[in-house]
Amino acid sequence: DHLIVERSLCRKYGVKSTKTGHARIVPIQSFVREALASLHPMGSGSPLFSRGGGPVSPGAVGAAYRRALHRIGISADAQREKGLNFHSWRHYANSVLRSRVPDSVLRKVTGHALAEMTERYSHQLPDDLQLILAVQEGLFPQKIAA
Repeated sequence: DHLIVERSLCRKYGVKSTKTGHARIVPIQSFVREALASLHPMGSGSPLFSRGGGPVSPGAVGAAYRRALHRIGISADAQREKGLNFHSWRHYANSVLRSRVPDSVLRKVTGHALAEMTERYSHQLPDDLQLILAVQEGLFPQKIAA
């Protein structure tokens, strides 16, 4: 029901420890676990994203992500325009989870050592705007006559 993140892959230095130097536990849903288990033997100790005994390159992961976006109807132009890349998932997850769990718990999963980094990864979501609109409707329930 979880992954242990204890290493990362850096283009310049290869496989290394996480930025904070600490491992972290990331919960995963059962359907994600099942999908990953079909691709990789769980508990093997080898990198989750591996090919031929070594880690998959960041470029290969990014290319697979771009192909997946294209298959769901997001063109390459739209991906560039919106700044979508594999790392975008960290920003999205941080933004969504931040409104649902305490920041101290979120930082344990994201690996952010500082509150400032959690803040940097937070972005306004469409639901946030609906929440503000609902409050505004309560404050100003009547239409203004022209």
